[in-house]
Amino acid sequence: MNDIVNDNREFIKRRTRIEARKFEPDDIGLALMQKEAAGYEYAVIYRLDRVDFVRCDEIEDLDKLLEIRAFNKDGEFRAFKAGCKFIGRKRTDYQANSNGEGTITDTLDEYHLLWGSHEAGVNLPRKTVLTEYRGTKLTVPVTSSVDDRVIVTVRNYLNPNKAVFEFDDFRLVDIFAKKVKEYARQ
Repeated sequence: MNDIVNDNREFIKRRTRIEARKFEPDDIGLALMQKEAAGYEYAVIYRLDRVDFVRCDEIEDLDKLLEIRAFNKDGEFRAFKAGCKFIGRKRTDYQANSNGEGTITDTLDEYHLLWGSHEAGVNLPRKTVLTEYRGTKLTVPVTSSVDDRVIVTVRNYLNPNKAVFEFDDFRLVDIFAKKVKEYARQ
């Protein structure tokens, strides 16, 4: 990943294991989801009234939860509300040549630049506040300088059972800040 913004993308074979998860929408189920998330580094938590982007060790509660995506470079735990229950999955990636469970599949990583400029005068430990001229504000769990862009890595999984090119899943992999050369496509 020498140059985040480039046109050189390649598929990488990985062994990936998926475990299905179900949770009741009660205190026990929410506590179990919070415990699952604790093994990861970052989480995006979709609630009825807001979206939180936090480090997993900062999750205080899961009130008004619609969906949670807890992730790190090795895997992701995702649970979302489906009717009266929460369903989801835990996806773990390994090197393709490793022995173990899971399916070998082609993956493609994408790097998404988050919109917004650094909010002036805000000094939060291990966080950056991004604002946008229309009033959008997002606090992200990384430290960055004014010259940095905040980037989210998304991994796409090619369906190995289809003859046609089709992604059947994606997950969040990482969030980081980096100086990125801005350019316009010709």
